[in-house]
Amino acid sequence: MAKIEEDERIKAKEEDQEMMAKSESPVFDTPEEAQEMLAEPVKVPDNLSDVTDRAVLKQHLLEAFDTACDECGGPAQWLLHRFPKEEDRKLFRAGLEQEFPMMASIDYVQPAVLGKSKQRCHVHVAMLSFQPERSTKGFPYRCTCKDLLDEYLVHGFLTEAEPLLLWSSPDDRELSQADFEIRYVKGMARCSTLLWLLARMADLKIDVMAHFPHLYQTVQVIHGLFESHPDLMSVAIANAHASNRGAIRAPHDVLTWVTKLMLLDQAGAGKTPTQILEAFNSNASAKGKVTGQRRVSALNLLQGSCKNGVDSMVKLLSQLGNKAVWWHEDSFCNKKLLPGWAPRTNLRQWNQILAVTEISFSVFVESLNMQQLSKSSRSRRPLDKCRLEEHAQMCSFWCWATQGAMENAVDKEKLASLSDKFRNGDVAMTLDVQSLLHERKHDIQWSDVFPVRQNVMIVPFFHLEDIVKFDL
Repeated sequence: MAKIEEDERIKAKEEDQEMMAKSESPVFDTPEEAQEMLAEPVKVPDNLSDVTDRAVLKQHLLEAFDTACDECGGPAQWLLHRFPKEEDRKLFRAGLEQEFPMMASIDYVQPAVLGKSKQRCHVHVAMLSFQPERSTKGFPYRCTCKDLLDEYLVHGFLTEAEPLLLWSSPDDRELSQADFEIRYVKGMARCSTLLWLLARMADLKIDVMAHFPHLYQTVQVIHGLFESHPDLMSVAIANAHASNRGAIRAPHDVLTWVTKLMLLDQAGAGKTPTQILEAFNSNASAKGKVTGQRRVSALNLLQGSCKNGVDSMVKLLSQLGNKAVWWHEDSFCNKKLLPGWAPRTNLRQWNQILAVTEISFSVFVESLNMQQLSKSSRSRRPLDKCRLEEHAQMCSFWCWATQGAMENAVDKEKLASLSDKFRNGDVAMTLDVQSLLHERKHDIQWSDVFPVRQNVMIVPFFHLEDIVKFDL
């Protein structure tokens, strides 16, 4: 009798899981969104020299941009991949000098006269740079760059009313005009997007002057404002202040501050993150100051064990924008989400199981990223505190069980497959993990998470020495 009841219970649970799995079929808010989400990737032709319709050229360039970002993360990363060596970058600059020759009527910047005070100058397009060390913010966000690209294809590269904010180091001022490359106070996103566009136009054999004359003319005359700064920290603070102004820009979000503070630390700025934020706040407006929960979140994410997770969040933020990510600005004030936290209860084994580690934090971020990307655009919104805490516990529990499975020689490929399902938010697996998590069995074992019915193959003992540690 007991066996019959158990079989019925299992059958009922499987039926519930099947129903939930069916409900996971994609739901779209509009027919256009369905078409966009389900359409096959568009392959851009290798040669567009015969295309004369500007609208068609624009569409191909926007598609090429999406492909480049999917492959590399953004226009600056694509340029680094395309031109990895100094010799490659010199050839690229030479091509720009040939396509946009210096005009005799334009007085281009002379490096030797920079540095003493603010100077408004003209810079040649070949002087623009895309290397991350030329900025204090890290790589520009994909969503920002795509908006800029669309603007360039319609109106050109407009800098007269809003010049590039630039600076130069003492070593830069020793260079000749031909070797000079600018450094950005503000303008990395604008310039790396432009350089990507010009590089792809050259690849696709698009005649810029013939088909995009407004772009050609504005690239010929680029306006820059060189500022004087004593050190890199001063540049970083000026960049943050500039982000609080202007229509194109947006104030630094938490992750931008984290990236900036990491870059300054790597560059040996000589100041602690707290000191840098205090220096910024001393001249910031009340709205622009980094205080309270934003400040705590930024400082919490600076710990080394968060780096992989932060890198993953930056990629998602670059792709979706800050209004469509799964976290709030103050989410990481909550230490229950961060490496090093462990509960304090009477269930000692569970205190260890639910401890947040560097690996479980990375799984936490990666899984929420994947689940956010799978949602329709209108369904993407930040998760509340309870949802985030529960997911952090599930990831800690999953990582503990996975470690136990590895130590007991579970088949590596099947374990990897199950981990992919977990990250993708498989409904049936999520329900199982949640059930075990809420039950809090005092004699919990890793095999409770990976039962035989999941078809997880146990490797024979004599193969144990051949097991390669599974990489979470």
